[in-house]
Amino acid sequence: MEYHKLASLEEIRPLTADRKVVRFLAGGTDLMYRVKKNFLKTDQLTLLDLSGLEGLAGVEIQDGEIVIGGMTTLNDLIQALEEGDHLPLLSEALRSAASPLIRNRATLGGHIGGSYPNSHILPALLALGCRVELREAGGQITVSPLEDLQGRAYHNRLEKGTLILSLRIPCEQPVRTLYWGYGPRKDFAFAPMVLALAEGADGSFRIAGGGREWVPRRFPLLEKALADSAVPDRTALKGLIEEERAALFQGQGDFSEYEKTLLFRFLSDALTREDI
Repeated sequence: MEYHKLASLEEIRPLTADRKVVRFLAGGTDLMYRVKKNFLKTDQLTLLDLSGLEGLAGVEIQDGEIVIGGMTTLNDLIQALEEGDHLPLLSEALRSAASPLIRNRATLGGHIGGSYPNSHILPALLALGCRVELREAGGQITVSPLEDLQGRAYHNRLEKGTLILSLRIPCEQPVRTLYWGYGPRKDFAFAPMVLALAEGADGSFRIAGGGREWVPRRFPLLEKALADSAVPDRTALKGLIEEERAALFQGQGDFSEYEKTLLFRFLSDALTREDI
């Protein structure tokens, strides 16, 4: 295993050009665990330590968006969001992720790059319309919707040496939101699924979820159907979920019958409760 502590972003390209496996080291809460458990082949691994770089952490408002640096820790983000009264859906998801000790070190960029199937945070970010600012190994800066980065479980679609600089979320608060997942909530504690919903002022919906074996993703058929029509009855809603299931997975993994039941109950709650 090779280890390099970066002094500047310009060092990324020469250090990644001829390496087989490259990983950025930020908080290291998951990466170092995977190294210790030999999930990553250390004889082919190059670690690029980001701790010496400045300007990659923090939360600010820019051009109608909340911009979150990729090196921002989860606990720092919770504090910034709650002090500014921003995005309670994301705050709730963050508080359900891991333990306070891990949240003190884990970074948002590292979590995004991990593509964890049952992530608490990714469904909330998807429901909030998050975009990701990237620096490619060659220095080009691009901005992409978060859903374009998600590949299969534990594998994202980023090219080798691409660094997550920041996440960008619209400042406009949704009309209502709902989050279900692990943690202290009575609903669905220990359920193998995390779900998030946000309804916009224009009547549009963004619904996302993640499970044990499939990477968090949006549910576009459900979003469109709910935006286009009145609240469906039980039979119609179950039919929509079956259509979404077939369209999303097409043999590329699946969610179980139990997870289907969770999704049905989640949507039923979201569409019928007045206190959300």
